[in-house]
This record gives sequence, structure tokens and C-alpha cells, in this order.
Amino acid sequence: MNFKKTTSFFFLLFLVFSFFSCSSGKEEDHHDDDSDPDTEISDDHGSDHIFSNIKLNPTGNAPLTGIIDLDAQTKGEVEVTVTGIYRDVPDFSYTFEIEEAGTYEIPILGLFADAENLVEFKFFDNTGDETAFHSEILATAPLPLDFPDATAEGFYEGDEFIFTIYTRTALDEDLEGVYGGGQISYLAAFSGIAYDKYGNVRWYSDFPEDDVFPMEIINGEIWGCEWLDPGDYIFSYDFMGNRTKNIDLSQTGFFNIHHDIFKTGEGNYLLTSDKIGSFFVEDYIIELSGETFELLRKWDLKETMPDVPDLFRDVPISNDPANIYSNDPIHVNAVWHDKTDDSIIITMQRNGMAKLASDGTLKWFLFPHVVKYIDDENGNGISDSLEEKYDLEDMSTWLGDFRKEDDPLALNENYLHYRMPFAGKPEEGVYPFDFHYGHFLLQPLDSSGNKITEEKYLMGFKDHDDFRWSFRPHTPVILKNGNIILFDNGLARNFDPMNPSFSRVAEYEIIEDESGYGGTVRQVSEYIIREDEPLEGWSIVVSDVDELPDGNWLVTSGSLGSVLFPDMFFMMYGNGPIGAYIAEYDPVAEKVMFSLTLRRHISDDHPNSPFSAYRSEKINLLDGIVPVKK
Repeated sequence: MNFKKTTSFFFLLFLVFSFFSCSSGKEEDHHDDDSDPDTEISDDHGSDHIFSNIKLNPTGNAPLTGIIDLDAQTKGEVEVTVTGIYRDVPDFSYTFEIEEAGTYEIPILGLFADAENLVEFKFFDNTGDETAFHSEILATAPLPLDFPDATAEGFYEGDEFIFTIYTRTALDEDLEGVYGGGQISYLAAFSGIAYDKYGNVRWYSDFPEDDVFPMEIINGEIWGCEWLDPGDYIFSYDFMGNRTKNIDLSQTGFFNIHHDIFKTGEGNYLLTSDKIGSFFVEDYIIELSGETFELLRKWDLKETMPDVPDLFRDVPISNDPANIYSNDPIHVNAVWHDKTDDSIIITMQRNGMAKLASDGTLKWFLFPHVVKYIDDENGNGISDSLEEKYDLEDMSTWLGDFRKEDDPLALNENYLHYRMPFAGKPEEGVYPFDFHYGHFLLQPLDSSGNKITEEKYLMGFKDHDDFRWSFRPHTPVILKNGNIILFDNGLARNFDPMNPSFSRVAEYEIIEDESGYGGTVRQVSEYIIREDEPLEGWSIVVSDVDELPDGNWLVTSGSLGSVLFPDMFFMMYGNGPIGAYIAEYDPVAEKVMFSLTLRRHISDDHPNSPFSAYRSEKINLLDGIVPVKK
């Protein structure tokens, strides 16, 4: 006998014996002490093949997902476990109910990028016994090069992920772009990214549309539109990457959902939108039926909100064709439905926060009281002092003389005329008084409930010890306690655009007047983001705040060093981090419980962007995900 052949034969027998011994041991490992010893548990390498046909990224739209077929002989439950591959990162496990026998596609979510992911599957029959086990290695590709570096600090309970809308960039031969040529980088795409509490990417989007926006999460689906090309359709995706809705928005006479989608308690949808055929943008709120998606209501914000180019140096004249004729005088950026009286609360990059009734009339206005006045003797809606010296090429002329020349904390006495909405003074009878904003502006109170009456505080030229006005805010939220929080960006705080500022979350108690117009406002609390290092938390654009179920706030300061003119702001204020800061803040303990710092990857191929993270949410990645019966 040939010695080499004999050795190989016995070695093969040893391997076969070892395989069946290990298989038997695996069966024992996956039996509970009280399970039926006669129940066979397959590792799916044998003849049962209850689990089969695994596939990575089945839709092509979500690279860190997969599916596997389950051939269930009875109803029961399937458990999926993605093993934690890094130190201190636990396994991610979830279960699906199987209502009847059949073949199902089982979703796999929460994979790690650039890793060989060990994924385990168990099936429990209708008596609770584990009757099958299977494991697979799923190798995923590295993250895109332009994704940010993430650093997590702190901790929170549960398996929820932090979902954020991240702005990606790529160098393009044509830098004309959407934001005005070579002064900033070319806007290439948006990605939704979900991070675990350890800062690992566990999901991200790779949708066919580059500019899905604003990626609002509604009932476990990602809603948006093709923001720039041309925005006629609203669509949604689930977290497996399946397109679940496709709504022709143009049939309503509107298009381009640019900032917000809000689902009301009645199941309808409020959207920030643009009117087809209008020269103006970001000036409408519309409401669509949750069933038919027909247009139910619309709010033309130009009829209630003023144009304020004289108050902010970075806002050009908005209604003078002889000069620049900006088409964005309002710039609404968020909407919230107040179910107590069927009104809406909006924030605007130009005009602070306001409440509008269901019929479109103004109820109250949270803005420094300087907005009530304008030096506009000829009544054309433009500040005379701005109009006389305005030069499009010189930003220093983009500011009215609303302060006294010898006292910057006092109002210029020439500002004696009442400012009107952009569309002009409302018709007689719309309001029970002669219109001016004094009827709607909220009266600030100090911490003792006394009225703050000094002009420098009322006008917004200086902060009071107990009260600050918000400047260029985003995302109003009605809290469970009835108060309102918003993200106060702080750009041009106190109408001083040349000094560095800070961003914060402000909580306000607003008591509406019995007349139905105006009222009082008291600042209940505030969270100044990275107060010791304000440039580490100051976002002059975008950003977000949410109230979490436990009362904490999820805060997104989304544009740290990523701004419309980054070189100019770096020169003025110095280099802070370039990216975004996301924090879970406990307003009772006044403490940051968890934070995620995103630092942009910037290179010759991936230049800086207008902003980094638009908004963030805390999500359950499995919301709305179910096995699909084949």
C-alpha cells in the first residue's frame, strides 16, 4: 500500500469524525435545558436547508443590509443577530414573528462597513423551541471616502441609532453649481447615515437620486424629493432601500420640498414647498391629505411675514428689480402643527418664529421688536437708509441705519414707519385692528414674570440676563409640557454680523393673549452648545432639536465650519472643527449624556460643503421592517 495514500485516507476519516462531533456539540449549545432532546436543530449545512440564498444589499440602495430565505414549516419566530466585531460593541439582535408556514425573505440590518460580519439566524417554532440555527459571514465594502470621521462620547440605553442627513461633495468640472460657482464646493449628494452609540456606521443610503431631501423619517420610512431636479415627486424608502411611495406633487400646483415634512396627528402632511410658476422660493406651507395626497390648505407666508434685508448684512434687498431682487425673502425652514387649535408654528431663517391660524392669519410673532419699524417714507417696503447707499458689490451697504449713530443700543428715530408684510398691508377686515406687527410681537418677561421694557432688550440689540431672542432659528418643537423649544443658530446675534456668536437650544413658555393675537414669552431654560468653546458648537445655518420620549433633547449643530462662505468666516472667526456636533442633552440635569462629533473628510477630490449634517433623529432601524412572504 502506498504510504501517502493511506495517510490521506485516515486523515480524511478524522476530519469527517471531527465535523460530526462539532455538529453535535453545536446542537447541544443551542438547546435550552428544558427543550425537547429529540428536536433536531439544523445548522443548515446538512439536508434541511431551512435558511438559504443569502444576499447582500438586495435593493442596491442600502449597502449595509441583506436578506436570507427562511423556509418555515410552522409559524414561529426568527431571531437575527449581527455579532459585535469591535471591543465593547455588543451584538445587535432582533426578532420577527412568522404568522404561518411558508418561505420568507428575512431582512438583515445593522451590518458593519468594511468588515466580515458574522450573522446568526435561529428559528423558534410555535412552542418556543429552537428548531434551526444557521450562521453566515457577510463581507461589506469600505465606506465612501468622503464620509466623516465620527467620535462618540457618553452612553445611552437601548439599541436605537442616530440617523443624520449628511452632505457629500465631489469635485466637478463645472463649479457653477447651485450655490454660485467657485466660492464654495459643488454640492454632489445627500446620504442618510445611521450610527450606533459607539460611533460606528451601521446603515447608510445609496439611493439612485443624489439629492433626496430632506430625508424626514415618518413611520420608519425616509421621505424626500429630488430637491434640485426638479422636485416634482415626493417619494419614500424603507430602510431596506425599497421605494415605498411615489407621489406626483406637481398635481397640487407646488413642487420642491426643500426643508421639512411634518405628519400631523390627523395623518395629513405639512410641507415646506414652492409654488409652480412663482419667482419666489421657500415661502409656502402646504397641507396634503394623508390618504389621497390632494392639496387641502396652503399658507402664503409673504402675506404675513416681513422682508428684513435692512436688519441683516447677509440678506440682500429682496424686492427691488433695479438691484438684486432676491427671490427668497422669507426662507421658511420648519413647520410644526399645534393640534390644540389647528394652527401651525414656523421658523424662518429671516424672521424668527411665528404662529399662523388655519386661515393663514398671524397669531403671534417671536422676534426682536425692531422688526416693527422701518424707515420707509415712500412705502415701497425697502429701508430708505439701505436703499440710498445699497451696492451689490459691497456687503457693508447691505444694512439699514436702524441704530442711533452715537448709541448702538438705541433705535434710530428715523425708524418711525410701521413695517408691513412682504405682500403689503393686509386688506381691511382681515384683522380686527389696523395692521402692524406691534399687535403680534410677544412681550418678553424676566424670570420673575415681570415685563422687560428697556429698549435695548426689546429691540434685540442686547441680551437680558433672563432672556435672549433667537436669531435665525430652526425646528420649533412643542414639548409635552406645552412649552416650545427651537434651535437658535445665533447668526448675526443682536444684529451684529461681524462678531462671533454661539448656538443654543432655547425653551420658551408662551402665553397667548385672550384677544387671540400676541402674548407674553418667558425663557424657561437654554443649552448653549459647547459654551466653553463656542466655535466648537456654533452652526450659523441648518441644525435641529427634537424631544426624545424620556424628555431629553437630541440636538444637532450641523454646520461647524461648513458654511456658505467658509473662507470668509474662517478669516473672521478662526478655524473651528469642520463637520457637525450631535448631542443628547438632559435639560433637568443640565448635562450632555451622549455626543457624536463628525469631522468632514476634505481633500482635492472632496472639497468643503455648505453644511455637514442637516438634521438628526434617534431611530429604531427595524421600524416598519417585516419579513416578505415569497
